[in-house]
Amino acid sequence: MWRTSNACRSILEILPYPIYITRPRDGQLLFVNRKTCLLFQQSAGQLLRGSSIDFFANPKEREDLRQLLETINDIRDIEMRMKTAHGREFTAELAAIAMNYNGTPAILVALNDISQRKEMEANCSRRPPRMN
Repeated sequence: MWRTSNACRSILEILPYPIYITRPRDGQLLFVNRKTCLLFQQSAGQLLRGSSIDFFANPKEREDLRQLLETINDIRDIEMRMKTAHGREFTAELAAIAMNYNGTPAILVALNDISQRKEMEANCSRRPPRMN
């Protein structure tokens, strides 16, 4: 069981990716790092008053993810459509793990906006093959 400490919070804050911890049953956010605030374009205070459900372009995908975590304890390298507070949608590569946070069942999520990579892949697939 992972208990929150100043050291753990410091580690989560310094990581170069958006990380958040959420309650499974209702999506209430319990922790967000600075990168999460930047990605979703809100302050930590604003995000912590909200729900991770708001991060998903399709809220059903969040529920599917939660149900999958009931079966397997961690999920890695899946792609989901997410959205910022201002409505900009993007593709995220996501990893999630069920955990205990301050005595409460929780989900730790790490994500990365891969929209630019997806756009580059799409552009490469549209180009005609080069002739030598």
